[in-house]
Amino acid sequence: PPAASCYTLRLRALGDTPFEAEIETLFARRIGFESYLSERDLGSFFLPQDELSLSVVVPARGGVDRLELIERRSSAADLKRLVGLPVDAERLTERQVDDLLALAARLSGLRQANNE
Repeated sequence: PPAASCYTLRLRALGDTPFEAEIETLFARRIGFESYLSERDLGSFFLPQDELSLSVVVPARGGVDRLELIERRSSAADLKRLVGLPVDAERLTERQVDDLLALAARLSGLRQANNE
């Protein structure tokens, strides 16, 4: 990536059987596509500004049209806005910390349910 930041990896492909995709130790996944060109977001990740290897195993009679690396806004101000905190606040109140912990717990439960 051009800079250390959060990115979404998107693949436009077609195939009757799942593809296998892997970015070094960051992620490995099997992704199904349609028999016509369709897009799939492979996930969003924080990527360091290092050289990384992406491996995509394309099944027989499958094909890749496009691979996109989409940078996401991830500055401190962006993240504060995302969770509903004042952008100009230098310190969090105890109440704000409690609210963030509750939000993280709820999101963790959703993520676990989606991975089952």
